[in-house]
Amino acid sequence: MNKQKIYEELLKKRGIRAPKGPVLSRRNDPGPFQLSFAQRRIWFLQQFDPESAAYNDPTALRIKGPLDISILEQTFNEIIRRHQVLRMNFLFQKGKPIQTPNKNDRMTISVTALEKDPGKSVDVDEQIREFVNRFSRQPFDLSRDLLIRAALLKIDEEDYALVVNKHHIVVDGWSKGIMLEELKALYKAFSEGKSSPFPELPVQYSDYVQWLHEWMQGKLFETQLAYWKKQLAGAPPVLELAADHPRPNMPSGGGSLEPFRISKHTFRELKALAQQEDVTLFMLLVAAYIVLLFRYTYPRQEDILIGTPVAGRNRVELENLIGLFVNTLVLRLDVSQNPTFKTLLKRVRAAALQAYAHQDMPFEKLVEELNPQRNLSVSPIFQVMFQLQNAPMPPAEISGLTITPIQIDTGFSQVDLSLTLWEEEGTLRGTCEYNTDLFEHAAIQRMIRHYKTIVEAAIDDVDQTVTHMPMLSREEMQQLLMEWNNTAAEYPEDLCIYQLFASCVQEHPNENAVIFWDRRMTYGELERDANRAAHYLEKMGIGPETMVGICMDNSLELITGIMGILKAGGAYIPMDPAYPNQRLTVILEDAQPPVLITQESYLNRFSGYRGRIICLDSDLEREKIAGESADCAANRCRPSNAACIIYTSGSTGEPKGILIENKSIVNLIYSFIRSYGPGPGDRILPLTSIASASFVGEILPILTSGGAVVLADKAHFLDMKKLADLLSESHITILSTVPSMIARLNALAGDTWKLGKLRLLLSGGEALSAGDIDRLISSVTVVNGYGLTEATICSTYIVLNKNDTDFSKQKQPVISVGSPIINTQVYILDQQMNPVPIGVPGEIYIGGDGLARGYLNNPGMTEEKFVLAHSSWLIADKREKKASSSGELPMSYELSAMSYLYKTGDLGAWLADGRIKFLGRIDTQVQIHGYRIELSEIETTLGLHPDIRDVVVIDRELVPGDRRLVAYLASENSHKLTSSHLREWLGQRIPEYMIPTVFEMVDNIPLNPNGKVDIDALPVPSWDRPELDVDYKAPQTVVEKKIAAVWKEFLLLEKVGINDNFFDLGGHSLLLTQVHNRLSEMYKEKTELTIVDMFRYPTIHLLARFIEEDHKQAQQAPGVDVHDTYRKIQERANKQRQVFNRRQFKPLSKLS
Repeated sequence: MNKQKIYEELLKKRGIRAPKGPVLSRRNDPGPFQLSFAQRRIWFLQQFDPESAAYNDPTALRIKGPLDISILEQTFNEIIRRHQVLRMNFLFQKGKPIQTPNKNDRMTISVTALEKDPGKSVDVDEQIREFVNRFSRQPFDLSRDLLIRAALLKIDEEDYALVVNKHHIVVDGWSKGIMLEELKALYKAFSEGKSSPFPELPVQYSDYVQWLHEWMQGKLFETQLAYWKKQLAGAPPVLELAADHPRPNMPSGGGSLEPFRISKHTFRELKALAQQEDVTLFMLLVAAYIVLLFRYTYPRQEDILIGTPVAGRNRVELENLIGLFVNTLVLRLDVSQNPTFKTLLKRVRAAALQAYAHQDMPFEKLVEELNPQRNLSVSPIFQVMFQLQNAPMPPAEISGLTITPIQIDTGFSQVDLSLTLWEEEGTLRGTCEYNTDLFEHAAIQRMIRHYKTIVEAAIDDVDQTVTHMPMLSREEMQQLLMEWNNTAAEYPEDLCIYQLFASCVQEHPNENAVIFWDRRMTYGELERDANRAAHYLEKMGIGPETMVGICMDNSLELITGIMGILKAGGAYIPMDPAYPNQRLTVILEDAQPPVLITQESYLNRFSGYRGRIICLDSDLEREKIAGESADCAANRCRPSNAACIIYTSGSTGEPKGILIENKSIVNLIYSFIRSYGPGPGDRILPLTSIASASFVGEILPILTSGGAVVLADKAHFLDMKKLADLLSESHITILSTVPSMIARLNALAGDTWKLGKLRLLLSGGEALSAGDIDRLISSVTVVNGYGLTEATICSTYIVLNKNDTDFSKQKQPVISVGSPIINTQVYILDQQMNPVPIGVPGEIYIGGDGLARGYLNNPGMTEEKFVLAHSSWLIADKREKKASSSGELPMSYELSAMSYLYKTGDLGAWLADGRIKFLGRIDTQVQIHGYRIELSEIETTLGLHPDIRDVVVIDRELVPGDRRLVAYLASENSHKLTSSHLREWLGQRIPEYMIPTVFEMVDNIPLNPNGKVDIDALPVPSWDRPELDVDYKAPQTVVEKKIAAVWKEFLLLEKVGINDNFFDLGGHSLLLTQVHNRLSEMYKEKTELTIVDMFRYPTIHLLARFIEEDHKQAQQAPGVDVHDTYRKIQERANKQRQVFNRRQFKPLSKLS
């Protein structure tokens, strides 16, 4: 019983009646004929790329035996005679496509001999593959060619490879089976001198097309359309699967095929489970596929749509007819509330039965009727498919010939991902067709393994929730949890920071420790001054777990104060003098330090502070401190005592204090020393605020290894030329700063600025791109680090230099953040804290010796963010547990000595080499028109533009309920950065939906004292017409003025010119759809305005002429250029339109 009959039986059981249509009968019409909806869309797409072989549908066979080529030709020509559709050509007449019989209706089979080079071995299989691929990828001219052709590769006297290439416009997957059956029967009959054993066909494909168009006029069509509109209302426009590459704006359509197999044992258990749960095997396999897709998204996408092809032959007259009948059904699955697999199965069954009951609605017509939001880079409605096929043709014996199928990889993929399974010799075999724009081969292999694991997990226990079903193998768990976190290393965990500094003083007493302009302080001098300050602080009660605030400008006294606090055993709270008074007050009120160290010029800012204030630049205070002993204080500090409290911005608007212990900083220091080998010859220039955690990581590793800290006024950090001069004149060897600052230095590197002694550039705090360092990398080693204050600044790092092939590999939009530092574990977990596979986004969790103690005076937030880790992650399935003879659980992975992980709120993914790709903050992902967008990805891409110095992208609600992307750009060459140029430049790099609506030029990106972007200080975008590559010309005619009014309304502009390109003004395909709806309603009496016309005529002038004039000339085949004076605009619009149409109706499956 075939799949359709099974469904009909299930529908009957559930009281659902499959609708019937009008009578299908033979019409003796000579033509020309209409096209079916599926044919019309394929024809339409082929016009935009006539040389494309994307819709070729090849079949390849290996034939061994005494093949008679003349009889083979006779056989094919009889098949062509029997099936009218194979003789059709497709023309454009009277404003629409038609199909009409080709006068040349006979095929000749070409024969090519296998190339053999005497004395050399011949790779027969490789030559067959090359021959099949070459022949399969030859395009068809739909208006002239016979749309079926065949070729033979003669391997030996009785050994051939046959390729039969058809165009998908005349066949589908079911047709292949019909053709093969007729091929075998006819060849056998003709070989025996007999006539065809088949009766004449009762109907032809043209009869079906006529019937289909009649059906579309009836009530059944309206009923089915109403169902589908309700079923797909509010569906997400795209399934955001984890992919290796960002979705391109101009997809290539390239694809590949990966085969796989499910064992006989598993197949038997699957059939038993399907019977147990009263579902079909198809439903069971779809449910497992849904779990896979669900687990490959982050955050979890609970509303998933997949396409599945159906034969479209639910009438007996069509069962043996070649033609394009296949239809695609949409299954919309709800995975909300973390259902059990059993519950999910019930949902799949209900969705499949309802879809089948409404299967007569052509998918192409459904897309037209639903008119979903358009995106040039994705297929509409769904981007993934699944099908369970009948078994392929087994080897056949015919008239002394043995025929076996050859699998073909066409090199194309219609959707992002398509899983196909079939039964063969007691097993399930399958292929995964995937979009090579998005996925690497290794990722697909992993995905297939995960699918098979999910299938086995379903067999084990259907009552598991979908988020807890095993997916990763034991080996993957071992790799993710253990091998890539094997970072144990010795360091002096029994020592505190002050002890490391004291040891360094003994080794380098006369080396410079701190330099501030013309003032210098040696290690010995710093030791003595810090000791005096420590004794002074001890008399005020400062000791372990006691806090001291410090608010000073860069100076020698600043470093003395910090080291004095640490030597007294206390914990310092750094506060930037640039902070507003209110923020300083909030910090002091929260921390309540009994002592505050500052300078006289800031005394008036702390009038409300009730503790003891020490001014290190006061003559009186200096005199008192100078009277203290220069010997080490009796420090009772332990490694577990607090060293500093760093205040960072909080989500509530109030700063939160993060308490970092001595041992965590000591671990950071030793990681720095082991990785970069700092010593007495090194000088570091801190560029960050003293209040930031980065400042800790900049000064303490140097002051415990013999190098010097060079301080400067912050005014020098704002002027890149002054900063560059300072780096050279002060002989800086190590610089630690953020990528935005590095990018500015990178622009100066080379002729205008010599690097001097700079050897090491440490980057952190933001995503680093290759374009930020492409000039610097030739002279310095660059380290890209990742970390947060809660994990003591740096948790992962990657080292890059000019000789490192990793840099060339990393020349992607964003460089990876590398691997964990010593004694640090990094896990990438899903929302249930399960490890995610390689390449799949998840939240980054950090553990190890670098963890901070928590948030000061905020136990609730500490409990929320510092979470208790799983005591172990068990990866054994139930069968392994049952099989354990010792009674012990199989392999588990304990989480070293620590028991807590910091939940970062950052998104990341493992790369295949064990490094981590940073994907931004989870809370900076925004939803625009249903598409999830990472703002940092747009910023990074714009940052690659040679004329852009700095950039920030935000989403803004320009009018109530309408959020749009706004890019703020700083550039010395702003006159070059027209909206037209930027859109075209971005359009080659990111999907259209990620291109900002507005580009706003600013002198500088405003920053807060921590060096972060001050969002509130960004100006509100103007409503002025952006700078374009064309001059403004006002609308003249009535139609131009009406179109302009609509454009201004949707584009939020005060004026638009008639030669302005819609996309250059900030428009995108989603807005274009809204504009199209408005204009088509306005001019429905005058013309039929299609969405394609909107792409074809992207200026007001062109569109108005199209509407105003008798446009018979304009209604020619799509892709023809019009109005030569606007050819440049047209070429760009054509590119956008081609992608739009290629993706608009892509899910036409060749399979059934």
